[in-house]
Amino acid sequence: MDIVALDIGSVAAKALLWSAGEGVIKAVSQVPSAWQPQAAAKEALAALYEAAPLNGRPPVAALTGYGRALMEKNEAVGAGPVWQFNEIKALARGLNHVAPEVRLILDVGGQDSKALAIDDRGRVLDFILNDKCAAGAGAFIDGVCLSFDLSREEFGALAAAGRPAPLNSMCAVFAQTELVAQIAQGVSRADLAAGILASLATRLKTQCGRLFAGGSAVALTGGLSRLDAFVELLRGALAAPVMVPPWAPYLAALGAALLAAEKAGLGAA
Repeated sequence: MDIVALDIGSVAAKALLWSAGEGVIKAVSQVPSAWQPQAAAKEALAALYEAAPLNGRPPVAALTGYGRALMEKNEAVGAGPVWQFNEIKALARGLNHVAPEVRLILDVGGQDSKALAIDDRGRVLDFILNDKCAAGAGAFIDGVCLSFDLSREEFGALAAAGRPAPLNSMCAVFAQTELVAQIAQGVSRADLAAGILASLATRLKTQCGRLFAGGSAVALTGGLSRLDAFVELLRGALAAPVMVPPWAPYLAALGAALLAAEKAGLGAA
């Protein structure tokens, strides 16, 4: 039986098709949310079904992310039960499936960052959520990318080529002013890019240090997991191994699909 899962976040809507019988991901898709998360979710579903055509709609559907309530009763989602799951619970379950040996997760999303400690069954033991300061989330990096006229990938490559310039401000608002001043002083954009990512890594360590104090391996998820320069700087800040798990951008959707499979009596493949 196929299960469709939607993770509707602040930056992107992600769709995933899970085969409970085969225990495999059959297709994924991702569409920027912008200011229209419901429209983005529908577009992600359409792309998903184009990649993996179905005979009718999936009988089981799973929703997670901050926009999950928007699609609960949408006829495009599923023909049968539609379950909602908190994204923290879904993320923990997804990581446990792809990397069962890892017990700590750091998820850097567009509008928040969260750290989770989980047990060997993917249940959340403790978590820390930062949703008050943009300097600890991906939106801060997106703002800098806009100022530099770069994509995230281009920004990451620029940072990898630089040496972190020290930044005094840890505030997303004041940091923009400091960047302008440092550029005027001749500091290279590569060094500034590296400094921005280093500051973000340090801030995340400060926010989540209670969970990461032991130096255990950490799984990094969210959009910034795609930036190799940030992964390296985070390893240094946490003084711990940092790994990017398989399907990192889709782990919450995968976890929601697995939880829905359990609800439907299909077991946890």
